[in-house]
Amino acid sequence: MTMKKSFKLSRVAYSISIAIPLSFFSLQLMASDDNYNNIIFPEIEAPSNCDEVAILGKCKKYDGTDPLDTLYSSAGDSTRLYKIENSFGFYFDKKQASNGNVIIINSPGSLGGVIRGISTNWLEGVSFNDNRIFINLNGQELKWNHTNNGPKIGDGGWISAAAATAGKQLSNNSVYIKNTIFSESGSIFGAYANSASSSYSPPFSQSTITGNTVILDNVTMKPNTSYEPGWGAIVAGAYLFSPTPTVDDSAKSESIDMSNNSVYIKKSNLALDSIAGAYVYTDADSGSFKSNNNLTFIDSSTVNTGDNVYNRLYSASAPNSQDNVLSIQNSTLNISTDKKYYSIRAVYSADKTAENNRLNISNTTINTLNENNVSAKNVDITGGYSYETSRNNKVILDNSVLGRKVTSVNGGISNGYYKKSQIVADNNLVILNKTNMHNDLSVKGGYIHTVTPDKTQSVSASGNSIIVEGSHLAGSIYGGLLGTPDNPGIGKAENNSITIGAGQSGDFNALYGGYGAASDSTYRGNTLNLMSNVSTSSFGGFQHYNFYYSSNEQLSKPMLQINSGEATALVTSRGASENSTVTVLTKGINITDGTRFQLINNNSGFIDADTKDVLTEEDLKKIGQSSAPVFANFKSIATVEQYSHLKDYKLEISDGTLSAIISGNPENPENPKNPSGEKKNDQTDIFSTASLASLSTAIASDDLLIDTVLTNSLNNKNGSFATVRYGDYKFNTKQKLRTEQTSALFGFAFDTNVIDYGFFIETGYNSYNSNTNSSYGKVYGNGHQSYGGTGLYFDYMTSARGIHATGYLKAGILYDDFGTNIALTNVDLSNSSTYWGAHAGIYWDAPVENDWNTRIYANYFYDGREKEQFKIHDSEITYSEIDSHRLQTGMFINYTGENHLQPYLGIGWEEMMNAGGESSIHDQKHHWSLDTDDMNGGSAVITAGFNYIIPNKNVEAGLNIKGYNGMRNGASAQIQVKWNF
Repeated sequence: MTMKKSFKLSRVAYSISIAIPLSFFSLQLMASDDNYNNIIFPEIEAPSNCDEVAILGKCKKYDGTDPLDTLYSSAGDSTRLYKIENSFGFYFDKKQASNGNVIIINSPGSLGGVIRGISTNWLEGVSFNDNRIFINLNGQELKWNHTNNGPKIGDGGWISAAAATAGKQLSNNSVYIKNTIFSESGSIFGAYANSASSSYSPPFSQSTITGNTVILDNVTMKPNTSYEPGWGAIVAGAYLFSPTPTVDDSAKSESIDMSNNSVYIKKSNLALDSIAGAYVYTDADSGSFKSNNNLTFIDSSTVNTGDNVYNRLYSASAPNSQDNVLSIQNSTLNISTDKKYYSIRAVYSADKTAENNRLNISNTTINTLNENNVSAKNVDITGGYSYETSRNNKVILDNSVLGRKVTSVNGGISNGYYKKSQIVADNNLVILNKTNMHNDLSVKGGYIHTVTPDKTQSVSASGNSIIVEGSHLAGSIYGGLLGTPDNPGIGKAENNSITIGAGQSGDFNALYGGYGAASDSTYRGNTLNLMSNVSTSSFGGFQHYNFYYSSNEQLSKPMLQINSGEATALVTSRGASENSTVTVLTKGINITDGTRFQLINNNSGFIDADTKDVLTEEDLKKIGQSSAPVFANFKSIATVEQYSHLKDYKLEISDGTLSAIISGNPENPENPKNPSGEKKNDQTDIFSTASLASLSTAIASDDLLIDTVLTNSLNNKNGSFATVRYGDYKFNTKQKLRTEQTSALFGFAFDTNVIDYGFFIETGYNSYNSNTNSSYGKVYGNGHQSYGGTGLYFDYMTSARGIHATGYLKAGILYDDFGTNIALTNVDLSNSSTYWGAHAGIYWDAPVENDWNTRIYANYFYDGREKEQFKIHDSEITYSEIDSHRLQTGMFINYTGENHLQPYLGIGWEEMMNAGGESSIHDQKHHWSLDTDDMNGGSAVITAGFNYIIPNKNVEAGLNIKGYNGMRNGASAQIQVKWNF
C-alpha cells in the first residue's frame, strides 16, 4: 500500500486531554499523521504485446482477431461446472501451480466470455501467484456475450487474474483496466477463491490470499439489465466466498491470511453492487482469520450502486481486521436504498476485532436516491464494525455532502448480539469538516449496538472523540452510546470528548458525551468543548464543560442553549475528581470589570445530580474549586492573563443562565480591572522539544555514515556506495518526542595502502511529533524535516597492528516545518538553517580464532545547528544554536569463514551530552524563556547484520538492523550496496 500521509485539517480538537485535576484541554488535530487523503494512484503502462513483458509463466495477447478460448467456471459446486465460450485466458483442469502468466487485451473483437490470468476447478488446493491482466481498449466497448451461461460472483466473476475453487496461495495477482467501456456490470477480481481449505489430495487447511490488486483507470461499466439482481457485480482485490467448501464439510479451515489486497479506481463511471479491497462473503467455520492492511481507493469517479444483497463499499471483512483503509475523494456516490440497507465502512464486519482502520471521504457527494420514499432504507458510514472489539478506528468526512438517507456516522460499532465476554467500542475518532449535518443524522464515536442484560460482560464505549468544524449543525451526537436512545444498555461510556469548532451554527436534536442506562457510568471524564454558540433539544453525559471565546459577538447569547424541558444536572458534591468542571479560555475578547460570559442556558434550571436540589451559590463554588485555574485570557501566543475563581470572577445562575462574571481584583482596589497576573503561556514549551527534532535528524545521518563506511562497514575498496536507512524512535525527553526517519547516503570510496578516504552526499526526511503538558491540558504538535549535505571521511591504518583512526567533516542545509495549536491559534513554523558535524574515532580489529574477528570501537560525534528565529502571529520564537556531543563505544563479532557471506553481531553504548538548547518566546510586552528540554542520557545498542559479496560481479551488499533502549528507544533497518571499481 503506497500512500502519502499528508491529510491536514485545522488543528482543532483531536486528542482532547484533561490535566488532573484540571479539565482544561488543548484543541489539537494531529490528523496529518493518521489520515490517508493523498494515496498514490498506481500509474502503470500496459504492455502492447508479449515481447514487452518479463514473464516467468506464459503470455497471451488478444487484439480482436486472435483465437478465443472456452474456459470453465471456477465454482465450488460441481453442479455449476460449465463451459463459457468466447473467453480468453489460461485454465488448468488439475492441481497445478501457475505463476507469472500475463494476459494482454487491446481490442474487444468477439470477446464476450470470461477473462482469466489463470483458473482451475474443483477442490484441490492451488498456488497462483504474480498473474496479471492488462486491458486497454482505447475507449471501445466490450460487450459481454452470455447467451447460455453467465458467470455469477460465486463462479469467479467476469475477470479474474487468478481464480480457484480452493485457493491455498493466491498472491500478487493483478488486473489493470484502462480506457475501457463494459456493456454491463460484472465482477472483477485480482484473486478469487471459492474456499480456503480442502480435504482432497493433498488436503490443506491454511490459506494465503494476499497482495492482489484491481486497478480501474477511466473505465465505464454500464448497468446490468440482462440478469436478475442476484447475479451481482463486485470489484475486489481479493474475493473469498467461504473459508470451508460448501460440498466438503470435513475441510475445516485453520488459518487464513487475506491482507494487503487493494482496489484503485480513478476517473471512472461504474454501476456496481460492491467494492472492497478484500471481500469475504462469509467467515463462518474459520479458525485464525486476519484481513489487515487492505485498501480501497476511489478518486474522481461516479459509482452507481444499491438495492442488492451485496450492498456495501468497504476495505476488509474478517474476524480480525486491522489497519485497513477506505478512501473516497472527489467523487459522487449514487446509492439506491429502496429495498436494501447500504454500508460504507472501512471494516464491514469482524467477528472479533476491528482495530486501527481508517475511512476518509473528501470532496465527495453521497446522493441517496430514495429520499422521498418513507419506507426506503438507510446508509451508514462506519470506521470499524465488530461483534466484540471495535477500537482506534477513524472516520473523516471533509468537504462532503451527505444525502438524507445517510443517517449514521460511526467511529466504531460493537454489536453485542452474540453475547461475547467483552463488547468494546473505545478510542475511535470521527471528524466532520465542512460537511453539513441534517436532522436525521446521528454521529457516534463509539456505539454498542446491542447490549444484553448480562452483567458478566465487559461493555464499554469510552475514550472516543468527535470533532465538528466548518459545518452546519443538526441531528444528534453521542461520544459513546450504549444501546439505543429508546432502549439504553448497561456499561461504561466515559472519557469521551465532543468538540464543536468555531464559526458554526445550527440546532442539535441530542448532544451527549455518554449515554446509557446508568448515568454514573456515562459521565466521568466526558468533555464538551464549545467554540460556537449551539442549541440542543436533549443533553447530558458530561463532566467537563470547556468554553472557547474568540470574538465579542459570542458574548451576546449563551454558548449552549438547552431546550430539553428538564433541568440540567451537574455533579457538585462528590469531590474534586468527580465534580463537574467549567473552563473558559478566551482570545481577542475585550474583558472589563463586569464582563459576563453566558455559558449555559436552560429555562428548566440546574440541579445537583445526586440530591436533585436546585444548585446554590455554594454549589457553584465547588464547581470552581474542582479545577484551577478555570479562566484564562490569551493576550498573545506568548502571554496569558490568569483569572482566579472568587478572586477575579465568579459563577452565578440568573434567569436560567449559568454565567462567569468578571468581578475585578478585590486585593488590588487601585486597578480592579486587572486579573491576578500575566504569565508565560506554558503551552509554548512544546517548541523547546520541537527544536530537538533537528538533533534527532543529525544523529540519524551520523549513524548511517559511520555504519556504512567506517565502524561496521563494507570491505573498503575503490568504488561507489549507496545506502538507505529507516528508523522509528522515541526519545525519553521531558516533553515526549517521536521521530520516523528515512536517511540516504551516496558516495565514492578510494583505497590506498595506508588510508581509505572518500566523499559523500547525504539526504533524508524526518517526520516527528511531540507533546507536552501545560496548564490547559496536553499540547500536541507535528512536523517534518528534510536535509541535504556533503562531506569527506577517512579511515587511517595506524602503525599499531589492527588499529584504525577514523573521522569525517560534513555540512548541509536543514529544512524544518512544524505545526501546533496554542492560545486558540493554529501555528505553523517553517524555516531553513545550516547544520554541520564532525567525527573522530578509533577501532581495533583483533582475530579471536579461526574464521572469527572482533572489532572494538570508540567514536565521538559533534553536531551543530545555527540559531533559528520564527515569527508567529503576534510573537517571535528563538531557537538557540545547538552544539551537541555524543560518545559511542562497543564491539562487533564478525564471521569471516565464508568468502561471500559475512554476518556480524554487536553490542554497544552511546551517551549524549549537551544535547539540547535554550529557546525563548517574546511578544511586544514580555520576553519568556521556554522550559529547557534535552536528550542528555545513555542508550544501549544491539546490532546485527551481514555483508554479502556477489560472486564475479564486483558488487557488495549489506543489511544492518539496530535496536536502542534508554534515552533513545526504537529500531532501524539499513540496506547498502557498493560497486567496486
